[in-house]
This record gives sequence, C-alpha cells and structure tokens, in this order.
Amino acid sequence: MERCGNYLLEDGRKLGRGGFGEVFQVGVHNLTHTNVTSYARKYFAPCPEYDDTAIKELTDLRQRFLVEIKTQCILNRINYDSIAPIVLFNTNGDKPYFVMELAECNLYESIRNGMSDAEK
Repeated sequence: MERCGNYLLEDGRKLGRGGFGEVFQVGVHNLTHTNVTSYARKYFAPCPEYDDTAIKELTDLRQRFLVEIKTQCILNRINYDSIAPIVLFNTNGDKPYFVMELAECNLYESIRNGMSDAEK
C-alpha cells in the first residue's frame, strides 16, 4: 500500500486508459485500517504509442495532466456535476496521480447512454 497524506491507497482492477493516463479502482484506507472506501485513481501513464516521443513532448503531456488536476479541482469548487471530484492527488515523482470519486460509468458510456447537451 502507498501512503498519501493520512490515507493508504491500494490499487484494484484496471478501469480504463486514455491518451496519457490509466485509471484503476483504488481502496482508500484510513491509517488504522478500520475503514476503506472505493475510489478511482488516474495515473499519468502515456500510451505505448508515445514510447518514441521526444522528451519535450512527454513533458508537455505531463503538464497537460497537471492542468487536468487543477481544472478538475476548480470545477469541483463550483459544483460542476459532470466531473468526478478529486479527493487526493500526488504530483511528485515519475507517476503523478489523482484520486477521484468512483463514477457509475465513464464519460464515453454516459454520452452513448444519452447524456444531454447541458450535462456535457
């Protein structure tokens, strides 16, 4: 388990992947292990297609990932309901991540299932 602040994180099954991130179900434990809650953790992990990408471009992808964290936190403050709230994040090291509420489905499935234009 990995520590993040006052919590311990334990990855579960892989939920999906995008252009520069992978998402896993994660158990978030308190330090005394008396409570665990399921969330989703998104790691910065560029697709294998980016393996031959120049370092500067990978740095740009990492920067985009960090902007995603900041933007999602701003939208959470204004109660933007279509974005899962971020509850923890760590931007240090080679593999930054953020932990967010576990959604019922991903954005693609929501759109496919009839998400309204107002919700998008």
